[in-house]
Amino acid sequence: MLPAYIVDNFIETLTFQVREDDVWIIGFPKSGTNWLQEVVNLVGNGADFSSVQSPIEYRVPCLEFPVPGVKFVDTMTSPRYIKTHMPFSIMPQDYHKKKPKTIYIARNPKDLIVSFHYFFNQFFAKKGFRLNVGFDDLCQLFLDGEVFVGPWWKHVMEGWKRRDDHNVLYITYEDMKSDLPASVRKIAAFLDKKLSDEDIEKIVSHCSFDSMKKNTFVNKQWYKDCGLANKDANFLRKGKVGDWKNHLSKEMEGKLDEMLVTKLEPFGISFRDTLAESDK
Repeated sequence: MLPAYIVDNFIETLTFQVREDDVWIIGFPKSGTNWLQEVVNLVGNGADFSSVQSPIEYRVPCLEFPVPGVKFVDTMTSPRYIKTHMPFSIMPQDYHKKKPKTIYIARNPKDLIVSFHYFFNQFFAKKGFRLNVGFDDLCQLFLDGEVFVGPWWKHVMEGWKRRDDHNVLYITYEDMKSDLPASVRKIAAFLDKKLSDEDIEKIVSHCSFDSMKKNTFVNKQWYKDCGLANKDANFLRKGKVGDWKNHLSKEMEGKLDEMLVTKLEPFGISFRDTLAESDK
């Protein structure tokens, strides 16, 4: 499922020229891509914090979004850090030839759909993107695959199938949440970056939820400034694993569990939808 603004420019996206030294971040919307972008940007630049003193959209732009746009990404200096919500099957044709390093992030669907709901009802509503459906109806659309870049399970399946490719690192939001230092080390090893314990400690502190929420370069403050978000909107809302318990009905919880059991578990894909207190 793709919105018109992506379909209208799909040829431009599909024929985008990929470079071998690009670093790509791929994930379904609301899977933690914004968080991962900041981590990857810092790791890739050797914990140089001067490299993250500008809006994240221009440091790690989303390829298919109209701002800053494909033409901007094309002019970036290498190595480029690029995000996309597109699944592997509709990545630029050149991507499959160049095989740049790619980090795929997945998140449990229960927390993801809650985050999805809040985002599309607080952001872009004034521009006509408000979801005119209730939460349970949105959950059903999610289950039916009728949301942005859905079906979710198919998106995750494509990432999982590439987890053993030499150029792909598959991680989960829950792993990052439960042990961010270990995730930073894993990402650094994947990107062939040597970081000291002090570097990792600083990155973890900078990329903590509280720090990210106060960081105007990553919390989408400019959305409010230009009228794309409600004044009380929070792009970084809670950042918790298990908040779905405050939103999902028992019926919808059961349907999401059934989707996991039938669509993903036969292939060995599973998710933690709660964390032990020691991991939070």
